[in-house]
Amino acid sequence: MEQVKLAIVIPAYKAEFLDEALESLACQTNGGFHVYVGDDCSPNDLAAIVSRYQDKLALRYQRFPENKGKSDLIAHWNRCLEMMEGEEYFCLFSDDDRMGTSCVEMFYQTLEHASADVYHFNLSIINERGSLLCQCPDYPELLSSAAFFRSLYTYRIDARMPEFIFNTRHFFQCGGFVPFDLAFRSDNATVMVCASDKGIRTIPIARVFWRDSGTNLSSERNVPLENIRRKAEATIDFCNWARAFFARNGQPYPLPLSKERRLALRDVKRMYPACSWRETAALLHALDCLKSSRLLFLYYWVDLWLYVKKKRKVLRRKE
Repeated sequence: MEQVKLAIVIPAYKAEFLDEALESLACQTNGGFHVYVGDDCSPNDLAAIVSRYQDKLALRYQRFPENKGKSDLIAHWNRCLEMMEGEEYFCLFSDDDRMGTSCVEMFYQTLEHASADVYHFNLSIINERGSLLCQCPDYPELLSSAAFFRSLYTYRIDARMPEFIFNTRHFFQCGGFVPFDLAFRSDNATVMVCASDKGIRTIPIARVFWRDSGTNLSSERNVPLENIRRKAEATIDFCNWARAFFARNGQPYPLPLSKERRLALRDVKRMYPACSWRETAALLHALDCLKSSRLLFLYYWVDLWLYVKKKRKVLRRKE
């Protein structure tokens, strides 16, 4: 492969929409990128799908002998990045999303006049049929790491992973992906770390289309109980990490208390009633910000208890 600046890396497992993802790359108005597909020992024949694009894309495919995504998704992401061949920038794309046809072209145009460690495309959400569910709010041209965190968790913007492009050298200097169980919220934390110095530079016009298929980890549909529990624990870990991150950088914590509580408890609440009240409430003890304040602990505990009480009433009516 000739040397180009951009790598598009796809940690692949699902086959259903992989053809659409690759087709969206083959339709780019600027072909100055390499594609790397890392097959996470999928039970599906991903090689057959990828082979149809060998003549359309500068593409490298590798099937790994062991599935890592179910136990350690970050480890799979990392081995996919190892496939790269020295590209200056990379995008960790998905096996079921679509990239607007002008994304790569607009990235290179932005690169000519704006230096950043993290670039971003505005985002739209599509369903399994490819129909538009919503167009997420556009980012400002430049967004600081703290403003990203605040806007994301006050629900003024949205974020996934495939819409971000990272400077490869800076990414590894920052320590790579921030690890949480299931890689849940690892995308947000990684963006925050990598954007600490120069912020997030949004690329105009072009968009990425993230698919809510009901089978991806970020989907709110059809989530197994074990994953609900693990996502709740990962969110608690993320909350603790975020507090430490801003303290380390000498910055005030950017979320108001009510929004931090909402973030911390959202996935915890989803555990009930499949998990007992005692088991659900026990997760509060893992929140670092509650360990030094009984009053704050009570504030969270009451919120959770009122939710459980309301849920019990609803369940009784259905009996």
